[in-house]
Amino acid sequence: MEIVKGVIDLEVLNRLAEGNPGLVRHMIEIFIRENPKEIYKLEQALKDSDYRNIEFVAHKMKSSISYSGFDVELRNMLTEMEATAKELKPLEKTRNDFSKLKTICTIGVNELTAIKDRFE
Repeated sequence: MEIVKGVIDLEVLNRLAEGNPGLVRHMIEIFIRENPKEIYKLEQALKDSDYRNIEFVAHKMKSSISYSGFDVELRNMLTEMEATAKELKPLEKTRNDFSKLKTICTIGVNELTAIKDRFE
């Protein structure tokens, strides 16, 4: 049986919320609701080679990724996606990175969904 390390660092959420469990829950609920929409928008923008929307969505996602307790690597990936789109560079690497981003975000949404009721 393979053990998969979680992708969410709850200490980040607790630190940002200054230990307020209600605020932690609120932040989790926003992420659970908004991240799948952002992933979908980014996926569509990549399919359409829509540089403007790739840049916009990647930029928007950086803040939600930061406050949700994901590793800095994911933020860096989004920063690179944003820069690639802004500079109108080829999207091959961005499309490959998106696959990893989508997987990690899906795991994160599942983790947060499983624990959100701990925070009241």
